[in-house]
Amino acid sequence: MAFCPQCRFEYTAGVSGCPDCGAELVDSLPAEEPAAQSDFAEVELCVVPDELHATLLQNTLARQGIPCRLRNASPFASPFDVLGLRPTFGLEASTAILVRRSDLARAQVVYDDFERHGGAEQDEAGSAD
Repeated sequence: MAFCPQCRFEYTAGVSGCPDCGAELVDSLPAEEPAAQSDFAEVELCVVPDELHATLLQNTLARQGIPCRLRNASPFASPFDVLGLRPTFGLEASTAILVRRSDLARAQVVYDDFERHGGAEQDEAGSAD
């Protein structure tokens, strides 16, 4: 079997070049770098005070082509957290925004602009586009 060193796809014997990227195939692939070092590994962009703020920011990032994931970052995580219903007893449940390492610089610019102009106002303006 032969492998593309760029795409990492496996090809049958007799194929000498990758039909997708044109790279010359090799007999074996080098070990992949650990996920923590990968550009696709998630890193924390920020922590926002509540899920509404997080959802508005998530929508803003998505409109810029930056996928992200939300994670509960509250130090007061409740054992009663069922289906997203978090009884915080007056304490705000903070939410972390995670993006791919490769998107972090762009996401930081979007986040800074989001905070500077107010999330709700920017989200309403962006939905009119």
